[in-house]
Amino acid sequence: MGRGSDTFISLLGQKEVDSLVARYEINLSLFEVRVPCSGERASSPREGEIAIYQDALLRGLRLHFSDFAKAILEEYHLCPSQLASNSWRLLNGFVIVFKHYGISPIVRWFRMLFSLCLESNADWYYFSARSGRKLLGKVPSSIKRWKSKFFFVKRNPMEDEDLSYVKGLLASFEAKFTRILASHVKKKEVVLGQGVDTSKEERKKRKRKETDSSKKGAGSSRERRTKRKNSEDISGPGIAEEQTAHWADRVGNLCQEDLAKMEMNRADIAQLSSRVAALEEKEKEQLDAIRALERDKSERLRQLAAMEKEKADLAAQLSVSKGSLLTAEETIKGLQNESSSLKKELQSTSRMKRLAFDGT
Repeated sequence: MGRGSDTFISLLGQKEVDSLVARYEINLSLFEVRVPCSGERASSPREGEIAIYQDALLRGLRLHFSDFAKAILEEYHLCPSQLASNSWRLLNGFVIVFKHYGISPIVRWFRMLFSLCLESNADWYYFSARSGRKLLGKVPSSIKRWKSKFFFVKRNPMEDEDLSYVKGLLASFEAKFTRILASHVKKKEVVLGQGVDTSKEERKKRKRKETDSSKKGAGSSRERRTKRKNSEDISGPGIAEEQTAHWADRVGNLCQEDLAKMEMNRADIAQLSSRVAALEEKEKEQLDAIRALERDKSERLRQLAAMEKEKADLAAQLSVSKGSLLTAEETIKGLQNESSSLKKELQSTSRMKRLAFDGT
């Protein structure tokens, strides 16, 4: 009978889950984390929840999911809890190898190297290297007791609302900034065509209007926003250029920071790659030693089997010898009996001869 995800209950308590949240930096403002109740299975989470296995985190799964992990899950129509923990190690290794060479991993290349398989008598899936296309080193074929260590995670619904609000603000700012730039370009073309610079006059008119409106104490908030917008439109291209330069500097600084982080990550990956290569070499030596021990064990077992056979042959010969000895003993006893009878007859004959001689 198969043992699927509806068979195992979680053995993790609140203390263990809190430790995992702290260790893997799960942002509780973005995710709600819950310890499974008694009898709950990974296959039956509440609405909006997914099960996260402890060993999947240990082998590379992270929240948020990376874009590549999302693409893989969408490609194979999988939920994260349907993927065996060992497969997250393969996904993470695939990404590290490709990024080490400055290449962005894509799903098509992953499909060329790995195939999706279903565990026998279970409902978990795992990735297996295709024949002749083994990119990564050897990974453990099985992990013990990982199916009973899981908890539930739910995306915080407030995060989506906040994200939508921020996106709306950014879209509004982008539209406003684009409109301002377009207005500046148009006004500049008009000014250049007429050969007259009216920016000073317009600023004077604006100041007079603001002074009059402040004295009168009238004007709605909409009118003030309109005046502020007009002031931004009339203030000339200098402000827009300053804002553009400011954002360009910020973007440049961020790019420099990203490049520095990328170089650091490349150095870390190179160090990890060398360590992995050393571990693989050590593992290879250990495997060679194990194979030598297995060959020696096989030879000793063969010798032991030959000795057992020889022992059995000797036991059979001993049994035959014992039978022959018993037969010889019986023959000797018979001869001894016959010898005794002959002695008695000889004595009787001697006695009779003596009597006959005496009578003569």
